[in-house]
Order: sequence, then C-alpha cells, then structure tokens
Amino acid sequence: MLYNIKNLVFISLLISLVSGNSYSGFFTVDPVNEGKTFYWFWESQTNASTAPVILYLTGGPGASMALSMVYENGPFKVNPDFTTTPNPNSWNTVANVIYVDSPLGTGFSTVNENGYSQSESETSQHLYSFLQQFFNAYPQYRLNSLYIFGESVSSKTAPNLGYLIHQKNKVSPASSKISLRGIGIVSAFIDPVLQLSTFPEKAFYSGFISKSTYKQVEDIAEQCRDAFECGNANDTANYCNGIIGAIGQAAANFNIYDVTKTCPPALAPICYDFSLGAIYFSLPSTRAQLGLPANATWNFINPLVRENLLPQWFVPHTEYIPKLLDNNYKVLVMSGNNDYIGNSIGNDLWVAKLRWSKRTSFNDQPKVAIYNEVGTITAYKQSFSGLTTITVKNAGHFIDNDQPTIEYLKSFISQ
Repeated sequence: MLYNIKNLVFISLLISLVSGNSYSGFFTVDPVNEGKTFYWFWESQTNASTAPVILYLTGGPGASMALSMVYENGPFKVNPDFTTTPNPNSWNTVANVIYVDSPLGTGFSTVNENGYSQSESETSQHLYSFLQQFFNAYPQYRLNSLYIFGESVSSKTAPNLGYLIHQKNKVSPASSKISLRGIGIVSAFIDPVLQLSTFPEKAFYSGFISKSTYKQVEDIAEQCRDAFECGNANDTANYCNGIIGAIGQAAANFNIYDVTKTCPPALAPICYDFSLGAIYFSLPSTRAQLGLPANATWNFINPLVRENLLPQWFVPHTEYIPKLLDNNYKVLVMSGNNDYIGNSIGNDLWVAKLRWSKRTSFNDQPKVAIYNEVGTITAYKQSFSGLTTITVKNAGHFIDNDQPTIEYLKSFISQ
C-alpha cells in the first residue's frame, strides 16, 4: 500500500520545544476508491518510547480532527492572530497521540464519490488498515499499549474497531499484532434511540420546557422507540429527529451541546465559534508545515460523510463493548454533566444495560467523587473490573473545551 510518512511538522520553535515532535501524512486505506486517511501524530512529551499510543477519533460524523486537536486535548491552541500557544493539559503530555481525519472524506482525508463509508464496519476496516500501515511506518510503537478513543458519533467506531483488532490479532503473526489495551468513549452518541428517550427528562429538569411540553415530547420519544423496533426507517427518522425539533421550538436558542449556554442563531447548529481553527487549517503556511499543497481540499465538516452514514444513524453500537470487557480490555466512558445530546442520564442507561459477565457487580458500585489538588469536586466516577464511567462537572459535549481531562486519562491508562 502507498503511504507518505514522517513529514516532520514544524509549528513554531516554542511549540516544538514544549509539545514534542509531530509528524503528518497519508495512508492509502482504499486503493480502489482513492481513499487516503490523513493523520497528525504527536509524540509524547514524556517517555515517548514507552508511553501508550492513543488513536483519537473526532465526531460529526465528518468533523475534522482539527476540532479535537485545537479546541480540546491537542498540544496547542490557536490565538486570534493565528500564532499558537502550548496547551499544558494536552493528552500528549502522557501519551503518543494520533489525530486522524476519519471517515474518508473528512478534513484532509480524500476519497472519490463512490468510496464514502456506508457503515461503522467499513470505517473500522479502513482504520485497521491505517493502524497496520502506521505501525509499519513507526515500528518503534507497535508494542506500546494502544487505546482507541471515539468522541460523540465516533463512540460507535471505537468499540467496532477495538473488537476488529481483537479478532484480527487471533489470526495474525506476532509481527502484525496490534497491542490494544482498551477503548475510550467520550460524549457518547452510541445508542441513539435509547439516549434520545432521555432528552425530554434532561430538558425538563434543566428548566427548558414545561410539564405539558415534557409530556408531548415523551409521546414523541415513545413513537421513536416503537418505529425503530418495528424497523420503519422513515418513521424512526421523523419521530426521533422530532424530539430535538419539539424541544428546540419550545426553548429558544437551545444548545444541544451545553444546557448552560445558548446557541446563537449565527452559529447554529454547532453553536460554537470554531472559526480560528478552521482558518488556521486553511492557511497556506499551515498546509506547508503539514507537507500539503496550498490548494489541498479540506473541510472542517463534510456533510457528505454524514449523508452516507444516515441509513445507519439510529443503529446502536454497544454490542462489542461487553465482548471487549470480557476479554480483559479496559473501557472508559466519559461525559460532561452539562451535555445534552450525550447526556450522562443516557450514558448511564446504556452502560447499565451492557450484557457482560460483571454487569451486576458494576451496577452495584457507588459513584464516588473525584477531587482536584485544592479539594474541589471535579467529577464523579463509577468503576469495576475494567469498566469506568466519569461524569465531568461544569462541562458540555466538548469536554476538554470546558474542563481538562488529563488527570482522568492518566488514571485510566495507569490502571
């Protein structure tokens, strides 16, 4: 397979000295459809040779890794003058982090019109190919522990890819095995119909809708569940999307990513101003640093990626998580207490229903407070035998944009 590797990225002297080496490039994962996955790899600032490797998947679907890297847990932030400032809470302070534009067609990743992913299985196959090529290109990291993190809609991809690696490792020679240790699920939208059923409750108890509107939206949620269970795709889409529509009509400028904030109409539907990051990745100077031509095609969000996955939009993807847990892989589920679309009520529901051997023991565990160095509660954790859930206080859907998660990551990878 063709690949372009080890393009050493020079962001600035300050970033290079503080944040460590980084490399960018493409790996061809679908030669038939000219599918190439773009990555930006940041070596760990501490003990890179032994630190774990994290594959980080941004949501959307179709949102560039720029969102996660610049606005959440990446090594730098972009200033208004498009200079960069090191992020002291970057995940690459403790791990080697690969940010990828996935599925194909996202960000700088390319594919022809016939090659867009139609399912999580297809996306996972592409990412498995990507990882094999990555570890062939950077063989010094193949034996390091690997963690796959999927954010938002990519929470569906993480367990699919994790289980694919588990299955492939059974029949692969030692030289091709991938050292998977666990997966992370951030701001999950992994069991849509079940999670949508919690939206009326979250909106009502957040003070956005009246009791009568709550009842109306509950009825729509029930119709959503019934349509999905009957296999009626059109009715499922109409009723399930109608839940958010009804709440949005009742609550002006409702922000589905953070119930404590409004959604300015000019920024809808994302509700956040991510323009600095978008402009930064569009700059010829940035593209030159990444080894890309100035006219390289790039999308902050590519709607075609989402459109091709729409037929599978409401399908749950929790089935591989119990299999991973029962095969001794670790799983972290992290949410922000102010998130709406990936709210902690919905996350607790699907986690409690996971059909794994230690479900009862996990569900019997209390939630315990996590304190910072000055004694303030920052999150609540529930954990048992490889499965950990963390609800971060004062955080919305884009958790690291509101609160650093580096301490939770440290705890997870050190278990």
